[in-house]
Amino acid sequence: MLETTVPDSKEIETLVLTKEGLSHFSSTSEPDMDESIDQKLLALVLEAQGHPSQSIARQQALTRLVITIEQSGQLNRLRKYAQFYSAPAFADLYNEAKQKMYFYICQKPELYRREHPVMAWVNSTLSFKFRELMGEQPAVPLFEPDKIPYPEADREHEKLQVFLETDPEGKLAAYAVRHHPTVTFQCLAIARHIQGKTWRELADQTGIPIQTLSCFFQRTLQKLLPYFNQYL
Repeated sequence: MLETTVPDSKEIETLVLTKEGLSHFSSTSEPDMDESIDQKLLALVLEAQGHPSQSIARQQALTRLVITIEQSGQLNRLRKYAQFYSAPAFADLYNEAKQKMYFYICQKPELYRREHPVMAWVNSTLSFKFRELMGEQPAVPLFEPDKIPYPEADREHEKLQVFLETDPEGKLAAYAVRHHPTVTFQCLAIARHIQGKTWRELADQTGIPIQTLSCFFQRTLQKLLPYFNQYL
């Protein structure tokens, strides 16, 4: 029995970052003239889903999927985050997030839902993995602003908005950035996850450094997780 079901991290790195990896699959990675990239990606995901989890055929389909995504030119470059890093640091972080994204979708192709484009799923996962690496995205699914808008996600977002705005026990408003009593966790949560503001926008608005705001938010969120779980 095979011990792996997907290309491992070393294989993915080779496939994505080297010309040798790309040329190795050149005969299968180019889309047909009459077949769009979207159709090609969909066919590969469905093919992978249709094979047993430990089969060579599944692994081959997933490998072709990685190559086709990489050659599609449709990956989100996440340039809105580049301002926070030097060019080499951003490139390293982006490439690491991309490897994590590829490994994730190869591990769990069944999570793809056909009613949405494959690249919407891919780019949402890439964005999530990047923010995980930044230390900006807590591991709380309800706080994923770029999530593909499945119906259940819409309902959860509505519940989250009501919870953040009403703060039933006043706990969200009880935490504020030191020396800035009006900059509360509640205000930041609404601004970030309801209004969609970036940390840069909030830093400019409040005059507080991005790192200070982000660290305060992360620390406070961990303290408030039981409160979130109680109402959500």
